[in-house]
Amino acid sequence: MVTTRYYLLYLKMACLVLFFSKSIVMQSQSVGVFFNDQESFNGYTLFTNNESTYLIDNCGYIVNDWESDYWCNNGLELSKEGKLVRQGKVPSLNIFGGTAGVIEIFDWHNNLEWQYLFNDSVVSHHDLLLMPNGNILVNVWERIEGDEAENSGREVPGIFYNEQIWEIKPLADNKAEVVWKWSFLDHVIQDVDSTKENYGNVYDHPELLDINYIVPDVGINADWLHCNTLGYHEEFDQIVLSARNTSEIYVIDHSTTAEEAATGSGGSYGKGGDILYRYGNPEAYDHGTPEDRILFQSHDVDWITHGPYKNDFIVFNNKYISSVRSRIQIWENPTTNGTYEFSDENLFGNDQILWTYDTTGFYSSIMSNAQYLPNGNILTTEGSTGEITEITPSGTSVWNYINPVDKSTGPVVQGDFPQNNSLFKCRRYEENFTGFENFELIPGERVELMPEEDDCLIVPFSSVNTIEYTHPLFRANHQTLQVVNQAAIGHSFILYSITGQKVMQFFVTSIDQYIDIRTLRTGVYIISGGTFVPQKIFK
Repeated sequence: MVTTRYYLLYLKMACLVLFFSKSIVMQSQSVGVFFNDQESFNGYTLFTNNESTYLIDNCGYIVNDWESDYWCNNGLELSKEGKLVRQGKVPSLNIFGGTAGVIEIFDWHNNLEWQYLFNDSVVSHHDLLLMPNGNILVNVWERIEGDEAENSGREVPGIFYNEQIWEIKPLADNKAEVVWKWSFLDHVIQDVDSTKENYGNVYDHPELLDINYIVPDVGINADWLHCNTLGYHEEFDQIVLSARNTSEIYVIDHSTTAEEAATGSGGSYGKGGDILYRYGNPEAYDHGTPEDRILFQSHDVDWITHGPYKNDFIVFNNKYISSVRSRIQIWENPTTNGTYEFSDENLFGNDQILWTYDTTGFYSSIMSNAQYLPNGNILTTEGSTGEITEITPSGTSVWNYINPVDKSTGPVVQGDFPQNNSLFKCRRYEENFTGFENFELIPGERVELMPEEDDCLIVPFSSVNTIEYTHPLFRANHQTLQVVNQAAIGHSFILYSITGQKVMQFFVTSIDQYIDIRTLRTGVYIISGGTFVPQKIFK
């Protein structure tokens, strides 16, 4: 009889054995930092999924944290003064997933400096973005009802929620000024009701949004578009946003006045608030079929600000393969000056996909983000499982973290699994970020309770000692698991992801048997079966 035990395997691309930049593999680990490779980008990662917000170093130690009265799983940022700007969820204003209702600013020392509450007619949701001038850009839902809903040309009658973008200037005494506003309802078209002012030919107007188009896998409901992301290009003075329910991203002009933003003229590009560029689903404006669709309920679109992909777009494509696999993709920005050209042959431009990452087990149907780091790596959050991974351009995982915070109960004990540790997004800030200049970032405790000791070090690449780890029954490379011990023969084994998802099962029949693992992503896995205790070999 074989006693079932659980072991951790780290499968690293392009190597014959298992490499770590720190020896934190332990039988009981369930959350926190699983590996911190020498190729990871040193910095500080900001995240939240309840009332607490954490800033951690690459070894998972807290260097600062903040406490709010409001639960949050929405957008948040650090300002250049080291202040935390975050959204919070107001229970009485809850409408759909992603609802917020309050924006707060805390200083570095957790003092609440400013708080702005919305109401049940207009409520903030999902993302926010700090502008260079210190203002706050935020997603806002506006309730549309009565005559306004009737005259919108929408096929489905009744109340629905329009998407707006507000630019808010914080004022004293928890007041705010909305200095700029943009609304989707000012830029819609429909071909159903000829008695309405916005009636027209959808095909002829790609700069407008068909108010009656929704991707079939979502369906029409009161949550019309479900915009979830905001990005900003300072040089172009343009905003990019993502709409989950149409599977498109849209670029609009921010240089307009508030009045011009409601029209189709004015601003630096002469088109007012009309759509300058759109990507992801040509069927939405009658220039394609379902087979032409590229994005699938995506999140976190933005421009890349540096490196070989400067000015190109990056996005987390949630349902690239529906209910199976997500994909991060970078695609070419068809303009170098902010002016987008449209033609029937190539729609809004060449739109060449330049880089992608997707692999078996990499999936989140909701939330999630992808951040292009200064060293060219990408930090990605699989929102539904709370897993944060840093990936090199070659697709190798070099840093991995499982969020230890349960939304309802807070941090869990190391070895336990949180019931719901989902994350909307996270952001990593470089060590010389302006907002850190006046503060000492001293590592404290880890987020998880009763953490295990390890030898995680944050050191330059050249001084890292590699640690080599092999399982007593198997040897792993980027393609196979090789059976190396006769004790495995005649027994069944199961591979689980670190979050407990079963990814593979196999039966061992002979020594030197090879199990194909080419479809698995780089990372930490749990293997059940066998009777041997894991060993570490130091190199």
